[in-house]
Amino acid sequence: PNHKQPSRAITQPVYDGPFIVCEAASFPGSKYILDSKDPLEMTKKYFYTEEKCLQNPKTAKEVKYLKQLISDISKLNLGTTNTETLGPVNIAEEMKKQTFSVNHYWEGITKKYMGFGPEDDPLFLHQHSDYFPKGSIKINFTERSFEFISLYFEMLKPDEKNQKAAKGALAFLTRVFAHESLHGWQLKTNPIEDFKRYPPETFLKELEDRNINPKVVEGTNFSIKYEKDASTMDRVLLIKFYDDLLALEKFFKENLEEISKKYPLLDESFLQYYISSYLEGGVSKDGEDGYVEGFPKLLRYTYLGQSATLQMLVEMIEINNDIAAGRKTAQECLGEILPKYEYVMELIYPDFRGRSDESIKQSIVSVENGLWGIKEIKAALYKEFDTFESYFESPVFEK
Repeated sequence: PNHKQPSRAITQPVYDGPFIVCEAASFPGSKYILDSKDPLEMTKKYFYTEEKCLQNPKTAKEVKYLKQLISDISKLNLGTTNTETLGPVNIAEEMKKQTFSVNHYWEGITKKYMGFGPEDDPLFLHQHSDYFPKGSIKINFTERSFEFISLYFEMLKPDEKNQKAAKGALAFLTRVFAHESLHGWQLKTNPIEDFKRYPPETFLKELEDRNINPKVVEGTNFSIKYEKDASTMDRVLLIKFYDDLLALEKFFKENLEEISKKYPLLDESFLQYYISSYLEGGVSKDGEDGYVEGFPKLLRYTYLGQSATLQMLVEMIEINNDIAAGRKTAQECLGEILPKYEYVMELIYPDFRGRSDESIKQSIVSVENGLWGIKEIKAALYKEFDTFESYFESPVFEK
């Protein structure tokens, strides 16, 4: 759609960068009223400049801690990251060109995850990526990640006895900030339009008509390549600080009761999912055992379950159309389809072949419930599988 050029109200930073904005509803007497379907209008309503943020104690703390953290990260001398998709980037320098915000309004996300960049941000439109200061893109950190940032500044950094754990915490936060900032750089450098960014009514109509826009398929595939680049960078960064992360894990285990009292979102589930899981394979020094197809085991289902499903749907539509038109027979296509069926179903079907790994099953269900469009794409794909199988006298697919 054609939007009016947005107001430049939030493009006047107090500092030279990075830029911090805060949510208007964080101020006393304000509340969240998401009453506009236009991301630009919502952005103008719901964010204040740094100067305004400094006038409120809660948001002033956000500005202070985010600024200081990025300063601490810049001292780690991260150097240049070579991404497979778009080439080299100095991610520490890129952070200084981005806009950061602590997210409060997205309930269910802000208390569970650590952050999200423009690839998952409903307020991001690639046509207007210049809305924030100097063409930057907003990077969102959650209430859960801000509790961890607060722990770093309030419990670890000042404690002389726990400097190794403090360095581990900084390494962990560097991964979070670098990961999301890389997405900001990617989508500023090469904007894409995947199914999450596509008008829902248009996409649903295309699914119904079995005629998916090729640009949406291409954009979705690109988005997963972007995630793979970010995942590769995560591994490189965290292996470098592996021993410090072990110290952080030890600190958490020994002080979990005290930590979770002061920071309720940093509980046992946080320790297991965000710290221990990386140390138990994802960032192990013992090789690539924790990574499959470029992703940690569970994230493989999160990301490849999106691109592979949509790609398979397009291929099945083409095959079924060819069979219906008499250009091919189902029998001659079977050998090509079966291995692809096995691959995709293992990614997207929770109980595939009696799967017993609950963590994988939960990951698949979580993506399906938390990401718009996945259920609809899966349903369309299952329908195409059923159509193909109907050409045979007995079932050819096994779940």
